[in-house]
Amino acid sequence: MANISKVDRHVAVLPFPFSSHPSRLLRLVRRLATAAPTVAFSFYTTPQSIASLFSPSKKVPENIKPYAVWDGVPEGYVFSGKPQEHINLYLAAVEEGEISLKEVLKAAEAEVGRKIGCVISDSFLWFAGDLAEEMGVPWVLSCAGARALSAHFYTDLIRETVGIHDIAGRENDIVKFVPGFSELRLGDLPIGVLFGNLESPFAVMLHKMGRALPKATAIAVNSFEELDPEINQDLKSKLKMFLNVGPFNSISSSSSPPPPSSFSDEYGCIAWLDNHKAVSVAYIGFGTVATLPPAEIAALAEALEANGTPFLWLEDGVFTKSGAMSALEMVLSSEKGKELREQAGKFRELALKAVGPKGSSTRNLNTLLEVVTRYNL
Repeated sequence: MANISKVDRHVAVLPFPFSSHPSRLLRLVRRLATAAPTVAFSFYTTPQSIASLFSPSKKVPENIKPYAVWDGVPEGYVFSGKPQEHINLYLAAVEEGEISLKEVLKAAEAEVGRKIGCVISDSFLWFAGDLAEEMGVPWVLSCAGARALSAHFYTDLIRETVGIHDIAGRENDIVKFVPGFSELRLGDLPIGVLFGNLESPFAVMLHKMGRALPKATAIAVNSFEELDPEINQDLKSKLKMFLNVGPFNSISSSSSPPPPSSFSDEYGCIAWLDNHKAVSVAYIGFGTVATLPPAEIAALAEALEANGTPFLWLEDGVFTKSGAMSALEMVLSSEKGKELREQAGKFRELALKAVGPKGSSTRNLNTLLEVVTRYNL
């Protein structure tokens, strides 16, 4: 932690401790911590996340310190293999008070010597808004993108208009009533809005998150304004402060350099990619929470082998060999795939401009820094 005598503000950071969520939020906090070296950032996550994010090889600013939070798994617990089991255990422990964030926050306040003046949390942790309100401090919420967030924000509207019963087979229905979307395919909605087990702890968490958004002092989005201008404009009109400050892995500022990269190529992926021609490799990734059933892994591998495409396997949906081959053909060989790649190139240029010295994300990041370091209720 930074020298205690120099700390002039204390910020609590609460990531959703699963998948890529902690690392994504840490990227943003690293940038804030670099720009505000006299602000102490207490990063509360599970021991597993701490081991991954704060290993000796990772360069983290000294004013960021991790604090361990229990993952909710009882001692001796044997996992049954159910989807999202570890997430459900964590959420249940938080809901039932077995995980007391207040106690961890108080311990950090005692160590730092300053009361917490701001709470930054992952958007999934809707209850962080209640915690910040109780403490009388600003709540900054971090999320991945505007489209999914908008869908969760309008969940009640979508359910009331479309209904939640007898929707099987309606994935291709097009609706035009959701603000910010000219039209929307129901099947493109995130799981938990209309499809999936809407009573599961994870779906309930997402619903509560959507309802809690108006309470946030500011919402920091891992995207840039030019990507979804209509959706961004709508959310700006409905929420207190909606700030696109991404992509988080590229954000920069003219006032100070970006934090050192934490990327580690321990498996030699870059060298492997360098030996292949452009637009010849399929990247297939499903995150770190979900795992394909063995039969689907085999089907996907067979499709890649039959297609003759080199592939970089990183780890859901239901995959069949014919479906995977069709998708590969579309992306790598068809005219539509060419158009998609060209569009991706244009978005890349827009993203680089947004994080430039005079870009929209850089301006928004400076606004966010004001909220985190100097904002008073």
